[in-house]
Amino acid sequence: LPDSGLVELMTQWRPRPHSRGIRTVALTHCTAITDMGLVSLRSTAASLLELDVSHCVSLTVGGMLNILEECNHLSRLSLFGCTPLLMDSSVCDMARTAGARLKALDCGLPA
Repeated sequence: LPDSGLVELMTQWRPRPHSRGIRTVALTHCTAITDMGLVSLRSTAASLLELDVSHCVSLTVGGMLNILEECNHLSRLSLFGCTPLLMDSSVCDMARTAGARLKALDCGLPA
């Protein structure tokens, strides 16, 4: 799924009245997704609880920090296999930005 596909999906999505909105987004192995694609998740910011970007190797720390700042209810984040994001300082920055609301952070590396 490229950025354009994610942007298109998020543009077409409209919450129904009294809907809780999108609570989970899984983009595992979407290696073409970049920070530009993540920007489209802003429409889910009020409801997003879980984000799985495992193996999305084109994301940057800056893009993830923006999502963590905007998605105030995000409590689970999977970065498994996102090698460019898994530097000690980057993980610390993301954890600091998310604060106590982040209950689970998967930073595993593939074997």
